[in-house]
Amino acid sequence: MNTPSPLSKSPSSPLARAFTPSDNPPSPSAGTVPPSPGLSSPTSKGPPPISRTTLPSSPESPPVRNKLSLPNLRHTRRQDDTASISEAELLQVQDMEFELVRPSFSSFHMAAARTSEDSNVLGREGSIRTGSPVISTVALPVKEEGAEAHRARESKWIAMMSQSRKNKKVRKLIAEGVPSSVRYPVWSFLTDAKAKCVPGVYEQLCSRGRVGCSEVMERDIQRCFTDQPHLMGKKGPVQTVLQAYLTMVPDVSYSMALTLIAGQLLLLAPEEDAFWILVSLMDTHLRSFFSPASNQLDVDAMLFIEALESNDRDLVKRLPGPDLHTVCTAWFTTVFVDVLPPEYVLRVWDYFLYDGIPFLFRVGLALILAARPRLANGADMKETLTHPSMSWLPPSPDALCAMALGVKMKDEDLAKRRTKMEAKRGIRMTR
Repeated sequence: MNTPSPLSKSPSSPLARAFTPSDNPPSPSAGTVPPSPGLSSPTSKGPPPISRTTLPSSPESPPVRNKLSLPNLRHTRRQDDTASISEAELLQVQDMEFELVRPSFSSFHMAAARTSEDSNVLGREGSIRTGSPVISTVALPVKEEGAEAHRARESKWIAMMSQSRKNKKVRKLIAEGVPSSVRYPVWSFLTDAKAKCVPGVYEQLCSRGRVGCSEVMERDIQRCFTDQPHLMGKKGPVQTVLQAYLTMVPDVSYSMALTLIAGQLLLLAPEEDAFWILVSLMDTHLRSFFSPASNQLDVDAMLFIEALESNDRDLVKRLPGPDLHTVCTAWFTTVFVDVLPPEYVLRVWDYFLYDGIPFLFRVGLALILAARPRLANGADMKETLTHPSMSWLPPSPDALCAMALGVKMKDEDLAKRRTKMEAKRGIRMTR
């Protein structure tokens, strides 16, 4: 949309009236300011003389400068955008006079700034939200600024991926947002997948044939990815990646959660790259959840209940412990895939791949606190927390992550408690 020129001739435009000569110029004796000796005459080569005329107003009327100040414009536009100024000021240049008229700001109401690259303008059902930049009268400037910010973040991430992973700049960039165009290489960078990659190994693993749980895996893939047919099939990428991984790490027990995790990676990354990200992700964070010799899920469920007590002791008393354990298993083993909406999952993973397991605790606490009114009124806990409704979820992925980062919990204390409980229970860590 082209922005109209401030010198438009349309008489209905407030900006046009501000720059249109007055039809009834005042008499020269009516307040015309005589030129001072230092000003050039009209016949000289210098600038033309300027005369200023102020129309009378009521004693209660404030000066024009105050009326045109930004706070007053904000105040008056809420009352009536078409209200006239009780005091007008005329500027005269030679034989032309210009009347200062307050413009209307009603067309400049803008939606709140977007905080994430994944916060799109379409709602959950694909319809345009009210107040969306798509239907705003000033959409083009917003889009241009968004595109510039998008490219700037891309450039920052590309430059950052040649540096160390564990520094404050990386954490700051994650908070600013991860552009979808570079998310897969960013995830590879955050998991240090290139350090795990050994050329030729993936092909060798794929050539070893099927694993014992192949049939169960096929059924799970059909059930989990009905909307992504390219991921399905006996020779599809999910089946191939999981068979290669389980061949390489035979002490890992298969579950549907592995199918969901592998599928999430394959939605973004090429097959072999997804495999090495999976290897690094499992070794760094999740492998103990799938080891038959480990009770890590029991430990983390107990730690989560302790963290919840620190935030809301009264609510913990109302929630059954066994159900909380089941919910924690569904959350942690899948990293919230198939629990949260897809765009929320992406942002949770952005933070999780840097912060580790403590961020999963934070997200879980945020979900329970957001669902507290429903849980306090007797809603089914497992259904509510494993299939959250958009009616009570925070309104955007970044809003959920901000809520998670704000819960009462110290990551360092959690790590220490986790280590002590692992030693007390004799857990054999497989990392």
